[in-house]
Amino acid sequence: APAQKVNISAISQNDALINASAIKDGSQVGRVFLDKNAVIDVAGLADIQLSAKNSLVTIPRLGLNELADSPLLRNSFLYGKSIVINGDISGTRSDGVSWVGTPLANLSGYVQQVKRTVDLLLQNGGTISLAGNEVLSQESSLLNLDGGYSHYVGGYLPTTRLVTETGRVVDIANADPTVNYVGIAGQFVEDHQRWNSSQVYINTIVRGDKGIYVEDYIKGGNAGTLNLYGVTTTLLSGDVSAKAVSGRYQVAGNQQAKGGTVNYGATTNAINAVLPSPTLIPVSTSFVLSNNIVTLNQLAENFNQQSIIQASTKAISDTQNLDHWTPVDVNKLEQAGVANVNVVADTFGANRLGGEIVVNEDVDFEVQHGGKINLSGSKIKVDGKLTSHSGAINLVSTGRTFIEGTTTMPD
Repeated sequence: APAQKVNISAISQNDALINASAIKDGSQVGRVFLDKNAVIDVAGLADIQLSAKNSLVTIPRLGLNELADSPLLRNSFLYGKSIVINGDISGTRSDGVSWVGTPLANLSGYVQQVKRTVDLLLQNGGTISLAGNEVLSQESSLLNLDGGYSHYVGGYLPTTRLVTETGRVVDIANADPTVNYVGIAGQFVEDHQRWNSSQVYINTIVRGDKGIYVEDYIKGGNAGTLNLYGVTTTLLSGDVSAKAVSGRYQVAGNQQAKGGTVNYGATTNAINAVLPSPTLIPVSTSFVLSNNIVTLNQLAENFNQQSIIQASTKAISDTQNLDHWTPVDVNKLEQAGVANVNVVADTFGANRLGGEIVVNEDVDFEVQHGGKINLSGSKIKVDGKLTSHSGAINLVSTGRTFIEGTTTMPD
């Protein structure tokens, strides 16, 4: 299901709501289970073949709105002219103004209005939401949220070229808003003021009607989102992939495609999906971020949908106690290529919840550049290392360590 939403939830708050005939193979009530070789694939479409000319955008007339950020050109020859740009080229000027196609004008609206085929709209990864009493995935299963990409086949692009006062010809994508340009290359206009008319002479060689050759390039889409909510247990032994690839124009313009987002815990949408009475929110499990977590097959040989996770004999404060702690495999998430990780064990003003978060000493977790790590719990202990270059790390400790039944205040 490219770029679509897949929601799987299992009622867990009141087992009496489930008809006994609905459980036909001895499966555990309220369990979402991905068996071996099971695949949920919402990755964006990959290798969409297009001509490089598909990136061309024609601006029928430049007005004052488009030239508002280029004072030297507001009353220049460009006013009222039609130009052609490459809509895939973008960047940020030295004064902080973002641009698309050319630094001389604000043309983002024109690029956004270009009609796109359905396959181009399916480049971004979709959303997978798994919620239940237990959310489990077996080894060799896969949750695929990768971003897709389009492949532009090289060719000649006849974008507009400008002429400086010194006669130098510059492609409009490389134009400098602080330079005074005097005309469009290969175009000479003779004004007859007496007759209130003008004549335009075209030199197709100088104008570059054939265009500049552009080699093949790709344009990547963003990876998708994975939502996980296990009322008692969430354990992923299978694989997760949430990678995104970026083409050279995206990198040059600092518009890289973003890796995926993984959300652990009792977000509002997850609670409404899995609980028949969302006003009766149970206490939250606590979360431990670690490089090495237990697998399902270590809990029971050949773990399947009928297997039972035995009650732990470890202390409630022990992060290996799966009755009260949900392990988050940061090594798996880093290999998956995620950009954003959100773990919610507790929030301000919530009815119950109250879980805490521990980052183990063995953790050295880094998200994609520009990504975010958000942790919210009754208390947070960080013994390892969390890294987000040019991104953000937010730790929210609610101080609500008084919720009975949690790891901070056992019954």
